[in-house]
Amino acid sequence: MANLTSPIINWGGPAEPTSVAVIVPFAQIADPDVIVYTGVILTMPAVNQLVPPAPTPDAGLFVFQRSAVDSSGDVLTDARCEVRRAEDNVLADIFEDRDGLTQKSNPFFVDDEGFARFYAAAGLYTVRAFTGSFERILENVLLGVRLEDMPDLTPLVTPIIEALIEPVLEEIDEQIAAVPEIVKFSVSAGGLISDAPDGWTATTVSSGRRRITHNRSTSNYNVKLTVWDPGSDRLYSAMMIAKTSDTFDYQTRSIQDEAANDGARVDIEITFG
Repeated sequence: MANLTSPIINWGGPAEPTSVAVIVPFAQIADPDVIVYTGVILTMPAVNQLVPPAPTPDAGLFVFQRSAVDSSGDVLTDARCEVRRAEDNVLADIFEDRDGLTQKSNPFFVDDEGFARFYAAAGLYTVRAFTGSFERILENVLLGVRLEDMPDLTPLVTPIIEALIEPVLEEIDEQIAAVPEIVKFSVSAGGLISDAPDGWTATTVSSGRRRITHNRSTSNYNVKLTVWDPGSDRLYSAMMIAKTSDTFDYQTRSIQDEAANDGARVDIEITFG
C-alpha cells in the first residue's frame, strides 16, 4: 500500500469516469413539472428496449480516462495502470477503442503525458496506478450503466403500455366475435348423431323427421342440409321444417316415393352469428 510519507499519485480530471452512456435521472422522470413524451411510440417490440441490454465489444464500450499526477500536481509519465473486475478481482478485458477492435494490455503504461485511457464493458472496476513503491487504488469505479443500477420504471411504464394495448385488444375481441362459428356434424339414416359438440342430440320426431337440439339459446343461425344417397335406387331430399332458439327440425323424403322417408344420411352445417 502507499507510503504516507511519500508523494501519493493522484488522478486528475473529473471526479467520475467519463461514460458514453447518458440516461434521464429518475428524479426528472417522476417530476410532475418535467414533460415526458408518452405518445404512441411504444410498440410491443420496443417495450423490451426500455431497459438496455448489457454492452458487449460489438455493441460499444465505455471509456475511463484520467491523468496521473503526484500530490504536487506533477505529471507521472512512468506510472502503470492495472484494471480488475470488482466482483472477482480478475484482470479485466480492456480495449484501445470504443468498438473493442483492439485489446489493450493489462496492466499498461500511461502515455508520455501521464494520461491513461481504456475502454471496457459496463460494470464496477478496481483501477490501480503504481510506479516504484507508490500506488493509488480507485475502488468500485463504475463504467457505463448496469441493469441493476437502472431505476424501476414498472409503475410508470405499465399504465402507458396498458393504455396503448387495451384499445387494440378490444378491437381484436370485436373482430373475433364478428367471425361466424361453423359447426359440422352428421345424422345417420337410423337417426344417430356423430361429430357434433358435446350435449347436442338428434331425436326422431316422426318418419323421416329429426329434431336437433343444440341449446345455444339463439335464433341467429343458418342451417345447410346435404342428403346422401344410401346406395339404393332411391334419391332423397332434405328440408327445414321448424326452427327455435335451441332446436330445429328437418325432414327427409324419397323423391320417387314420399312414403319412404327414412334411409338417408344427412350432413348438417350450422353457421352461428
